[in-house]
Amino acid sequence: MHKLLLAAALTLFPAAAHAEDWVLVSVAESRMGAFFVDVDSIETDGAIRSGRVLAVLRLDDHGRAAALSPISFDCKGRRRMIGEGDDYDINGAVVRHTEPATWRDIQPGTTYEELLEMVCGEKPFGDRHFGSKPPIGEGRALLEAGDS
Repeated sequence: MHKLLLAAALTLFPAAAHAEDWVLVSVAESRMGAFFVDVDSIETDGAIRSGRVLAVLRLDDHGRAAALSPISFDCKGRRRMIGEGDDYDINGAVVRHTEPATWRDIQPGTTYEELLEMVCGEKPFGDRHFGSKPPIGEGRALLEAGDS
């Protein structure tokens, strides 16, 4: 039943107007989140690089199972800014629309630092590609792998 709900959720996510190639960035040691970037969405404007990021989450108090947002990285200033996005429940329904944030410094050793290093070209992307659909089910499987 859980897999059926995840399959249904994948069909509800908005389709992008461009090709997509979702790549795994990291899975939190705590198994609270798995993070992916759509490498085909990355755009460059001077020292600023932007791309779509998907965070697959353990269900929280608000029923969020995933968050999909554009994120901009100031490659030289080591900062990030999360754009307007949406949080989704396990069924793929939007549970919250998020407003753009302001620029924030990136702390060393965080997932944001890993994202910046990959998006800004300081470090290669991993070899775990998940195709054109946001990898919600795959992310949940990675989180649950720590439970066994």
